[in-house]
Amino acid sequence: MQRKYFMNDHTSQPGTPKSHAANASEEAARTEIPLTPENPVTIALNSLEERVVPLLRAHPWTAVSLAMLTVMAWAWPELFVFRKFLMLPEWATLLPAPGHAGVYLSTLALAFVAWGTREFLLAVISTFGVCLVASAIVVCVDALNQPWDVWLLFNSAFNYVFVLFARLIVPALALLALRWAVRTWVKLKA
Repeated sequence: MQRKYFMNDHTSQPGTPKSHAANASEEAARTEIPLTPENPVTIALNSLEERVVPLLRAHPWTAVSLAMLTVMAWAWPELFVFRKFLMLPEWATLLPAPGHAGVYLSTLALAFVAWGTREFLLAVISTFGVCLVASAIVVCVDALNQPWDVWLLFNSAFNYVFVLFARLIVPALALLALRWAVRTWVKLKA
């Protein structure tokens, strides 16, 4: 499929005055310029389309997990980042270990990508990719809610590592180990 964009035609004869009608008709007239394969805009669009769109089509569970983690991070960033004093939402107090509500939520969100992807190696790569991106999103949302001070960059870097290893990698490893165990058991049964 060849994409096309429109561009105003600003070619005119030098030194000839233009009437208002000529200016209006020239602005209204658009010249259709096809995107040729050598055009840098075409190269950039094709590169983006070749890399991102098939990834999301082939791995929709990656997008679902990342969207769920983004919504959870936006709604409850305090459940994921490190705090000396933790203020929990009302529903989190009903959980068995309320301080680990972020782990429960990330387990729920990561289950889609860990179990929904067809191949196991692809599930491992997608799950850890979601963990890397989601921890950056959580830290950005938390940094936007904090007042600026000298330690914000240090705290953000620390929270990135904390969220990645304490809140996301542990459930990801547990889900992938469970998937591997089930897959191995099914193969041995067959």
